Amino acid sequence: MMFKGRKHSEETKRKMSKSHEGQIPWNKGFTKETHPSLRKASESHKGKSLSEEHRRNISVAMKSIHFTPVIKFKKGYTPWNKGLTKKTDPRIARMGWNKGLTKETDLRVAAHAERMKGRTPW
Repeated sequence: MMFKGRKHSEETKRKMSKSHEGQIPWNKGFTKETHPSLRKASESHKGKSLSEEHRRNISVAMKSIHFTPVIKFKKGYTPWNKGLTKKTDPRIARMGWNKGLTKETDLRVAAHAERMKGRTPW
């Protein structure tokens, strides 16, 4: 079950906090002075700097990442099923996504779909 967009109750937060009591973090006390792996990683990066070209490439790559779930189609392109329903198009009715459901379940699914209209599913 996904938990995005919701918040834990205060009681749940207390329970989680209590369950973690006494656990020691895996990296507690590690420093580059005392831990060989961290020291090695630190030494390997010292004195290095990225070239201007590399910095530009990273910048361009980061700008092209979209953090939005909105899907934009190319101009003039329309998805084949835009605006179609199982009542208006026999191709979708034949897909049979709800075959075997009782009438009651079918109504519940339809009601849920109506409530979720306009929301992103994640």
